[in-house]
Amino acid sequence: MSLPNNFNSSGFSIHNQEYLLTKNSVNQLKSWPKFKLASYTLYIHKECSIAAHITQTTTIILLGEAYDYRHPEYSNTDIIKHMCKEGTLEEILDETNFLSGVFLIFCAIQDDVYVVPDFCASREAHFLNSSEDYIAVGSSLEILELVKVIEKRNKMISEESMKHEDDSSTNLRIESNHYLDLKLKKNIRFYPYKVLPKRDFDTVIKESSHILPNILKAIVEREKRVMMGLTAGWDSRLLLAASKPNVSSFIFFLNTYAKKNSADTKIAIKLALHLGLTFLSVYTSKSLTSKNFDKIAEFKKNFPYFKSITGGVSETARNFFPDVGKLTGKKLAILTGNTKHIPTINLYDQWLLQNHDIFDQTKYRTLDFFYLEVVLSKRIRQSLFEAHAQNVSMILPFNCRHLIDLFLSIPANLRDKQNSVFHRTLIQTLWAETLHEPINPSIKKRIIQIMQRIKVYSLYRKLLISSQFVLNNLK
Repeated sequence: MSLPNNFNSSGFSIHNQEYLLTKNSVNQLKSWPKFKLASYTLYIHKECSIAAHITQTTTIILLGEAYDYRHPEYSNTDIIKHMCKEGTLEEILDETNFLSGVFLIFCAIQDDVYVVPDFCASREAHFLNSSEDYIAVGSSLEILELVKVIEKRNKMISEESMKHEDDSSTNLRIESNHYLDLKLKKNIRFYPYKVLPKRDFDTVIKESSHILPNILKAIVEREKRVMMGLTAGWDSRLLLAASKPNVSSFIFFLNTYAKKNSADTKIAIKLALHLGLTFLSVYTSKSLTSKNFDKIAEFKKNFPYFKSITGGVSETARNFFPDVGKLTGKKLAILTGNTKHIPTINLYDQWLLQNHDIFDQTKYRTLDFFYLEVVLSKRIRQSLFEAHAQNVSMILPFNCRHLIDLFLSIPANLRDKQNSVFHRTLIQTLWAETLHEPINPSIKKRIIQIMQRIKVYSLYRKLLISSQFVLNNLK
């Protein structure tokens, strides 16, 4: 029986960050390091970053890189050793709230096995409801094909009959703020589960201005070659401000995909000169497309031995979607620009049905979680998968549940995506000089500032979405 096209005798060929958790023995992956988790075997590509710790009752394996702002000096092994001391699943889940980075945790407590993603579920983690009454988990749908091939081989099904067989197995994905229970064969939400605490604005600024620099400190203590993008945007400016205590450890860069006189280019260069940053401006040919895969390839070509820090996940707390009254799948589709795609609208309706009451009970804003779990998480997973395919490591400092939880406790109108009072105050507190140049300057932004000042912008956004909803229903 032939193997899927992506496989050869030396292993899986897409990229070097692949893994497979299964009960079957997989000869095609025999050259990969493997670990036992109860009755399961975890195969991980030999070039993956792996940390493992085993006690009498608990096994924890961390795939990727995690950083603990409470203990910047901790290695991945230190982090999971600390987790093992906690013992119960609930305590281990609580510990993940304080971690940032890009990681996936495999945990066995006695005979029970769980898979826990980072905050935004940045690493691809698909699972297959096997016909042999267990779950297989893999980094891609392609690698899960191995499980199907082995099962069908074990059943002595001919290759010809496989072409006509109804495939009853189901492919699913581990989602943000959920963990996978392999015994129950399902995703289980573990955040939010408490009512969002009311926090004082100044208290949140103070705590955030401690956490974010410590996350960057943890990164530079472990990583020796780190680069940080510098643009005119909010996320870039906040990271720059937080880098102040360790600014000499970073190389800042800008890939000039747009015109040389764009706001990103002009402001990045002015900031670098004003603050004395180590800065590189890399001009890219006009023939390069704007696709993320091409941008990653360009980074790899220019900086082959460096890891890249990005501002992804920060957008969760920037009030990207306005309040539009009672939420429906159609309204969410208008917000995401998918008004004509019925399957997407149905998916949004299902997501609301499963989750809206949880956010309502815990006083979190449903639209913030919709943006994180449905829109942003997918985008980040795709970006990181493309980066891994080219052997580029990306680091997400904002991918920290506790940090974003702090941000979300600030009223939405104070953390608006265009003119965030909260983010500007936090930047001012961390490093005021980084505001020497404007953030995302534009005529549109000036108009929005005026509308916000006279308190009509929120109403304008609501009316805009409502009119789109009415027009869409008339079609």
